[in-house]
Amino acid sequence: MANTTLTQLPANIQGFYDRRLLMRAEDRLVHDRFGQMRPLPANNGTRVNFRRYSNLAPATTPLTEGVTPAGSQLSVTDINATVQQYGDFITLTDQVSVHGLDNTVAEATDICGYQMGETMDEIWRDAIVPNLANKVYIAANEAATVAGDIISVAAIKSAILQLKTQKAMKFTPMVGATDGVGTSAVRSAFWGIIHPDVVFDLEDQAGFISAENYASTKTLAEGEVGAVKDVRFIETNKAYINVDGGDTNVDTYHTAIFGKDAYGIVNVRGKGNAGIIVKPLGSAGSADPLDQRSTVGWKSTTTAKILNDAFAVSIVSASSQGDN
Repeated sequence: MANTTLTQLPANIQGFYDRRLLMRAEDRLVHDRFGQMRPLPANNGTRVNFRRYSNLAPATTPLTEGVTPAGSQLSVTDINATVQQYGDFITLTDQVSVHGLDNTVAEATDICGYQMGETMDEIWRDAIVPNLANKVYIAANEAATVAGDIISVAAIKSAILQLKTQKAMKFTPMVGATDGVGTSAVRSAFWGIIHPDVVFDLEDQAGFISAENYASTKTLAEGEVGAVKDVRFIETNKAYINVDGGDTNVDTYHTAIFGKDAYGIVNVRGKGNAGIIVKPLGSAGSADPLDQRSTVGWKSTTTAKILNDAFAVSIVSASSQGDN
């Protein structure tokens, strides 16, 4: 067991000690924003079913007077997703509580809470983004991306066309133009998740509208950096990267663009299925006879599933700022 002791948290520090602890680097968590959310109540097994009814084809054959047509049948697609449980914990010794200078339990709780969110975000991302069937490759020979194959407005337009052709629905309404100096109208849009390295290559290209230049910022989403045509982009360090994924071992970035209902996320509801768990000194009974250990941990049960490949596209590119 990995105990956190005074070796990791020394009590005797020479000179002045500033109790304002340094802020930890934290990534923006975004991959649960654009999916269809589905709760799984406790005591209902580990599998949830997503069901989709298909549209009927246009009825273009004229009716014959007095003749009843054959009619149509409903068509349904079932998609099953099975949840899994994740978790971790920190063990603190009694000496940390007695001699430590910080509120270590509070810090451990905050750290575990962020670890839980970061873990969930990666699980959702890895279940969705690398598995999308529709991809726009910057490289001429598709997956063999090299360092110069950076994202382009033309590639984004190609992704938009794919989504429109497949009748994907947009998320946001249009942001209308104003008489503000330097502002721009933003179309009704799909959402894209983009890495800062890719933003670096995109933001100076003609056709990119920086979020600060939107005609209105009232509907600006957290982390939104800008728009190209029918896509508004959320920036995060957690955007998917295939490390050394190109033919010259460069990192390839997957900029995923989603319409409504492209994927689903399942979280289990009910006592004991999610959240921060604190076990104080003395709570372990005979397993800790001298009350020497306390723990702070978390657990959560979740999964993510692609529901309709037609409603999502991934643009695969390199970046001038990546591992080239």
